[in-house]
Amino acid sequence: MKVLLVDDETSILDQGKIFLEKEDDKLDVETTSSAEKALEMLNNSRYDVIVSDYQMPEMDGLEFLKAVREERNSDVPFILFTGKGREEVAIDALNLGADRYLKKGDDPKPQYVVLADAIVQEVERSKSKERYETLFTNMPVGFSRHEMIFDDEGNPLDYRFLQVNEAFEELTGLEREEIIGERATEVLEDLSKERWIDRVGEVALTGDSINFEEYSAPLDKWYKVNAYSQEKGYFTTVFYDITELKQVSKDFEETLGGFPGHVFRVRRDEEGNFFVTLSEGQIAEKFDITTEKVEGGGLSELFPEDVSPKVFEHYERAFSGEQTKFQVSIKGRWFETELRPYAENGDGEVIEVIGHASDITERKRAEEELEEARDDYRSITNLTGDIIVQVDTEGRWTFLNDGACEFWGKPKEELIGSTFGDYLHPDDQEKTMDAVENMMESGETVKGLVNRQKTPEGWRTVQWNGAPIFEDGEYIGFQATGRDITERKKAEENLKRYKKTVQSGPFSRRGGFSVFFSPA
Repeated sequence: MKVLLVDDETSILDQGKIFLEKEDDKLDVETTSSAEKALEMLNNSRYDVIVSDYQMPEMDGLEFLKAVREERNSDVPFILFTGKGREEVAIDALNLGADRYLKKGDDPKPQYVVLADAIVQEVERSKSKERYETLFTNMPVGFSRHEMIFDDEGNPLDYRFLQVNEAFEELTGLEREEIIGERATEVLEDLSKERWIDRVGEVALTGDSINFEEYSAPLDKWYKVNAYSQEKGYFTTVFYDITELKQVSKDFEETLGGFPGHVFRVRRDEEGNFFVTLSEGQIAEKFDITTEKVEGGGLSELFPEDVSPKVFEHYERAFSGEQTKFQVSIKGRWFETELRPYAENGDGEVIEVIGHASDITERKRAEEELEEARDDYRSITNLTGDIIVQVDTEGRWTFLNDGACEFWGKPKEELIGSTFGDYLHPDDQEKTMDAVENMMESGETVKGLVNRQKTPEGWRTVQWNGAPIFEDGEYIGFQATGRDITERKKAEENLKRYKKTVQSGPFSRRGGFSVFFSPA
């Protein structure tokens, strides 16, 4: 940890360097006797923390702090270490952005023990904040933090935007500069109080997290939202745009409307036996069950023995006066049949039932594909499923979250220290290493890198966002957030096949047909 110690007394500088480096061998202390010289040193070197005296000639510690914060726009940890203990100095220092205010004591040893601890704590806090912001910025999902606004009775009234990431801007079309500090109802006109404000208000009050899908009228988009609270009165949302999936579902429902059908009638005699009186139409012709072939025959003429029990159960219900519907598979095709009472005898008993059967084979296939797509989508957009890793300069994992361990199917203890290249597909080694080297040399983030990873389930495709990690001004590795997109690609292929299947199905443009049964 590189420390810049600033004091106009050279004895204090010499003493401070000796004690601090002896107290903690991680500390590398450089000294200077004036704030002006310190600013010059900041031009040429990067420091993890600044420790400055207050009372110095020409430029005092507060003026130095102001120059660091405002003129240089630096958030490097700053500790004011001074013998002047006036309360107003401490208040001014904290208001200007000092991280700590410590008083010098008469005994050097204990005061430098305290100072060394403060230096380590502030540097670690700064690095933790920096890594959090790196992760926050590069998350592939929308992230936003809010302050809840309540009315005089404590009821949720509105909320204020405090922090958003780049993905938030991309998913909503809202720009950070225009919304931070603003109330949601001012940014999003017609925002539903019941569906949005009351929901997240309950989270901010109780601390209970919620997951929901909701349409945002102001943005004309559907979102999958996870809302949680780490502090009463505040809440955070992590969300995904599911508008496209919702549109696919809507198109799917509309497409199902025009499948051809087969209408028929069945009569029951005095002994309770069912027999067919008429069966005509395209499906009847396809399966050779036209009236000419099956008139007067039992239901077994229409249905194989393996499905007869289920069929008879529904016919019994229909002859009892109930309208009923069932699905059955016959010779590799799926049919949906609807039955309803048609004719009664003089005693009010149902003696004839009319039925309408539709070939729903393509619909069943489409439903299965759509359900697979929905399952895949839920998996893809599951925040806990994201892969978060840190890698050192040797290409070894130094940190993996639970999602990463689950992805590679190994415990964290086994993965830590392993080389990430061992899990890369051979064909993806070169482009991945090029991206890592470019990130190391340029210091810039990498977005949208796609490669294949070896897992217990075989090769999986992952999309990565990465950012370099620096310590003491030196590159020490990178942090990356990955999302398994294998299932998404499969889902897209399934949906394409589904649309093609529906559009080219054998009954997609044919009309229905009817079969009627008359009393014998």
